[in-house]
Amino acid sequence: MSLPLIDFRCKLTHRADAVLDAMHMATGRDRSELAREALDLWAEMKIHEASLIDARLKREGGALVRAYELKESLRAVFAGDLDTDTVTDMLGKWCSWAQRCRIPQFIKVGTTIKKHLDGIHAAVDRGLANGRHEGLNNKVRLIIRRAYGFHTAENALAMVMLVCGPVTLELPYHA
Repeated sequence: MSLPLIDFRCKLTHRADAVLDAMHMATGRDRSELAREALDLWAEMKIHEASLIDARLKREGGALVRAYELKESLRAVFAGDLDTDTVTDMLGKWCSWAQRCRIPQFIKVGTTIKKHLDGIHAAVDRGLANGRHEGLNNKVRLIIRRAYGFHTAENALAMVMLVCGPVTLELPYHA
């Protein structure tokens, strides 16, 4: 945080204190009560401002709003708290919505999901995820980048085995 920003915040705080003091003197009410009311008014103003921005975005945003709503609805499908049949049904509805949205990127995602729907269904049904594999892959790539000056590939492989250790991956439906 820079010094001018701290100075600006201090000036704002002193101004707010001066305003609260003046209101306290004029009305005779407690400063904490006045501060609470001021914060409530400020919060109401921010909520109203946000709703106005949201309404304007929906009115004028077009593709941006559709893209945001599509993204959020796809996140809701894969939240992890739904059963397989519900996920499959919601994905089918999402894909048809994505096909009609007129945004090329979402049309492509919708067709890709439809093409791989059986695999997605199996992954959701069995609770499979590739997070462990992606993490291991990232670690191996980092080690290989660090091992650039090694003389042989065996040395780099030895470094991978040293850092990653013996890799044993258990599938969740075998445990």
